[in-house]
Amino acid sequence: MDLLRGVEDWATDAAMNAVQAGKAELAIIGAFIPFLALIAAIRLARPGSRWAQRFYREHKMERARVRAQRYDRRYGRFTNLIGGFVASPAVLAADEEAGQEARAEARQEHHEEKSAHA
Repeated sequence: MDLLRGVEDWATDAAMNAVQAGKAELAIIGAFIPFLALIAAIRLARPGSRWAQRFYREHKMERARVRAQRYDRRYGRFTNLIGGFVASPAVLAADEEAGQEARAEARQEHHEEKSAHA
């Protein structure tokens, strides 16, 4: 019985550390599968999390940014499919920038086409 209580304690601690590291999905799953909470607590934190802001220096923060971008590109569609689209300011800014570039290209093509017909 004491062993079970000990496992519950470290699983709860690992899940809380995962939440602080910005990995809420794994923390929730880790509440039911303790080994996943431990993995989430050990892995590199998301760059916007409290853990990263407090403990990471520039080199480790840059690693966290690169890893988060790679993860979001790979699994973002799946997460959006399950939970719906929730855009972060960075995603909205990137979408706006891409939209501006596309509109600028369309205007350029339109002007070239117009001048070719004239």
